[in-house]
Amino acid sequence: MILPGERVLLVDDILTTGGSLLAMIPAVEAMGGEIVECVVLVDRSGGRATLTSPATGRTYPLRSLWQLDLPTYEPGAATCPRCAAGEPVHAPGSTGAAAPVGA
Repeated sequence: MILPGERVLLVDDILTTGGSLLAMIPAVEAMGGEIVECVVLVDRSGGRATLTSPATGRTYPLRSLWQLDLPTYEPGAATCPRCAAGEPVHAPGSTGAAAPVGA
């Protein structure tokens, strides 16, 4: 339970789109909590510095312990270099061995 006026630090493990934190912000605001900052362990967003509440429009500072720059592409030869090269898509299996997607 968060009491009105209670200071809150939102923490998440990995930030890619910010969806998890953005889902938590309105709940904390609705309970009257004061979000001091949002912190993630790994930032894969490309260096996002703030998060804006979808409910109130208020902006909160965002910090990370580590920024990881991983390029991502929409599927298709027009946007993905590996798709354009005809390389098959693989996803790691539970054993750590690569397995074709959909297998």
